[in-house]
Amino acid sequence: MSHQTRRAFVLRSVPYGENRRILDLLTKEGEILTLSCHKTGKMGPANVLSQPFILADFELFYYKYRYSLNGGQMVYPFAGLQADFDRMTALAHLAEVYLDALKSQVAQPQAYDLWAYTASRIEQSSQPLLDVRISQFKFLCLLGFMPWLFDCVTCHRAYEPSMVFNFHLSGLECRYLHAGPGDRPSHSLAMSPGLWSALRYIVQADVPSLFNFQASPELQAELQTFSDAYLEQIMEKNYTRLRLSQEAEAFSQRLAQARQKPGQNPQSADLPKL
Repeated sequence: MSHQTRRAFVLRSVPYGENRRILDLLTKEGEILTLSCHKTGKMGPANVLSQPFILADFELFYYKYRYSLNGGQMVYPFAGLQADFDRMTALAHLAEVYLDALKSQVAQPQAYDLWAYTASRIEQSSQPLLDVRISQFKFLCLLGFMPWLFDCVTCHRAYEPSMVFNFHLSGLECRYLHAGPGDRPSHSLAMSPGLWSALRYIVQADVPSLFNFQASPELQAELQTFSDAYLEQIMEKNYTRLRLSQEAEAFSQRLAQARQKPGQNPQSADLPKL
């Protein structure tokens, strides 16, 4: 039995019963804590401190391997996230990845730092769906799942632009160097010079410098495709939040383009369908 004060981010807040919430916190020590809290009014701690993704100092009561919330103090609300669908979706996706990876793992202090920088970046970013792909790839590297990007994993031939990345081997491979795209196995991806350079930068960069590079639209698309495929290969899980967000964004863009056509009725049957 003890009372503790822990600085942490709220990764997930789930209603439970009529007046209770279950919170999953990412602590400054890099561990996941699950706790329960009771609603005591509109301005009670369960309402103020259970908002998704906030940073707070939580006053906890620990008894028989269970945590409950006694009170706390808001540190930063990340209010800029709340009004933007893509930003909320990006962090909700990253929270799912963190919970899947850390609930059964030892504490990872670097994961806390990475989350803090990522949340701050996404709160102000114009490209949150790209930034979260950069962060999730870095997160996997911090966990020890760093891909081999230096030379061919089988023969150690130096990188060439026509090499592919073999997801089953988690590294570059030159076996299909002279093969056409249709001859490559489904578990491989072409490794362009831009993608190769970006991935090596992310692997080697410290967390504060992680987002300090620019990418063309083509490279952004390559980076997002690679990061999602690598995540699903490592975690052995299909993550869908970001895909749905991108489909909604693409539909909105097609709808705006249709409305701009001269004489086009926005309500016509010719509008693009999701």
